Amino acid sequence: MNNPNEFLQETHSQLFISLSQIINDIYDGEKHSLNSCLSVINDPDPNNEGRIIALLDSVLFFTDIDGKKLDIISLYENKELTSQIKKESCANLRIELPLPVIPAEIELQFLKYMLTDRMSKFLIPTNIREKLLLLMEDITPPNLDEHYETLKPVNNNTTDEKLIEILHNFWLALCKGKIVYYENLANNGTLYKGEVIPIRIEYDAAINHYGLIAWEENDKRAIKMNAANVKQITLLDKNVPADIKKLFYNYLKQNCCDFTLKIEKKNNAVERCFTLFASYDKEATYDEDTETYTLKINYYRFDYKMVLEYVLSLGSAATVIAPNKMRNDIIEKIKAAQNIYAK
Repeated sequence: MNNPNEFLQETHSQLFISLSQIINDIYDGEKHSLNSCLSVINDPDPNNEGRIIALLDSVLFFTDIDGKKLDIISLYENKELTSQIKKESCANLRIELPLPVIPAEIELQFLKYMLTDRMSKFLIPTNIREKLLLLMEDITPPNLDEHYETLKPVNNNTTDEKLIEILHNFWLALCKGKIVYYENLANNGTLYKGEVIPIRIEYDAAINHYGLIAWEENDKRAIKMNAANVKQITLLDKNVPADIKKLFYNYLKQNCCDFTLKIEKKNNAVERCFTLFASYDKEATYDEDTETYTLKINYYRFDYKMVLEYVLSLGSAATVIAPNKMRNDIIEKIKAAQNIYAK
């Protein structure tokens, strides 16, 4: 592409960005082997390996453990490029210079939008935001109101100002690697409080919902809080344990669940269902005879209450096929709602 302002120009392809990362890593003193270079590029098609190796050889040269230069092209063509050579090789820059990544015009426009968006203030420190805005005076942010509508979050019990404060403190703790004290008022009125380790912030565009995922060290489990219900996040002078990522991802592997849902084509339920579960891994099949969709949706255990709310919001068009526990929980919630309205 010849137009430098086009969004999908070659310098913004995933391959170019990965190569830039490798080059800048090496320039900054990080060690890379051929094996780690291929991992960074992470091409899923094994048939592309020869092309990628040739591309790497054009910007890098590789040496063995003794410092002797390797001819990786010949080794690959002669099928002598073993996994051990890949692992033990050392990547070197052909030109000792870093490689800047040049933003496209549309990327600058969206950055300007984020810098001026009040709900994104917590992501970037004030001094850096002010410097960037000064440098981007001539950039016009896009009018996103023409492209999408922001839906109101469910059970939003706080103001935007308070929500921004909660998000800022949680994000700051993530950046600094600090444990936090929290107070969370659940929808049933129960106040939960204590010390937790911040893990990540999730945003659900379907309902404009921010979720705070944290690790409870005493119970060795992850929890997810609706940020709109959180009353306090305070940074403590306690560092996050070094092995927290390993603990968290092991927990995710052991607490991944799924359920099967049948959706009828009425009340716009199909579109609403795919919107609500857009961020979830899922498989869908369509039955032409009954004109129904069957979805197998994966979720994590700490998302269970939110998943129940999503399914209930689909009304009579949705039927939980499995597991029985979710079916029973849905039935109990419907009965509880009927009892309330009966009074």
